[in-house]
Amino acid sequence: SRIENEEDKHQNDYYNMFRPYKAQYIQPKDRKEPTWFIDYITEGLADGNPEKAKWLTNYIAHMVKYPYKNQEVCLVLRGNQGTGKDTLTYILGKIYGELNNYIHRTSDMYEAFPEKAGFNSCLKNKLLLQFNEVDGADTAKVKNKIKDAVTRTENTINEKYIKGYSQTNYVHIIICSNSKSPVQIEWGDRRMVVMKTADYHVGEEPIKD
Repeated sequence: SRIENEEDKHQNDYYNMFRPYKAQYIQPKDRKEPTWFIDYITEGLADGNPEKAKWLTNYIAHMVKYPYKNQEVCLVLRGNQGTGKDTLTYILGKIYGELNNYIHRTSDMYEAFPEKAGFNSCLKNKLLLQFNEVDGADTAKVKNKIKDAVTRTENTINEKYIKGYSQTNYVHIIICSNSKSPVQIEWGDRRMVVMKTADYHVGEEPIKD
């Protein structure tokens, strides 16, 4: 786990398994304005809304800066194909480092939320879980499990041939969908944030290294 208190890193009762990101910290004097990223967030994912763009930027920054804190929010990105929904996870993967294996992508929600006593090893040591191409029928079957996964403090990991064990829940959930109604949200539910993406970047070349 990631240790929040610097003094605790040297205590004998902690074993820190956090592997450093591939991306390196850049000193303020050496930073350049990431105009391409701001444009991608603001005009693409936030549909030109500056307030939504600010929230989303802070959400992303928090994921990177504080991996040991779960924001207890499921982000739902809905929009047409090619609007950059999956690109967000691609960018985070480059920051985390692919070899660290902090991200799991799937279109099968039962990988993370199996029926009865199934296996959910895809949650092991993860910081981000992305569901692709889901619709309302998919999420309706597991909506209560999604809500529980957003706010619970521990994940019980069930792997083949290994007795179940618990891990602190640091997993953020992002749902990407082309559907107009990918999730059922109850009035006042604070655990789901839905953003409709714009067609602003449709047809452009995908972001590369």
